Amino acid sequence: MKKIMTLALLTFSVSIYASTSSLIESCREVGTQKVITQAEVLGHKVDATDVNECGIDNRPLSIAKYVWFCAKVSGENDIKVITQKPIFGKCF
Repeated sequence: MKKIMTLALLTFSVSIYASTSSLIESCREVGTQKVITQAEVLGHKVDATDVNECGIDNRPLSIAKYVWFCAKVSGENDIKVITQKPIFGKCF
């Protein structure tokens, strides 16, 4: 019985979790700031409009979701950072 209740709660939690587009939007501010900060550390200037979502891990049974944000910088590879969003929490 305990296993059934746990499975039901997990299924309910997953079903109410954010869609891909709302997950990206909920993490966009944090991800953009992380990219800008990383660019400054590396000696580059990146504008917030240059930052894009470049990957997502939104698997249904995962307890946390991940969104990668990146920006192109001159002469180097993209700057790429990851944000994480727990089921019941804010992106970081």
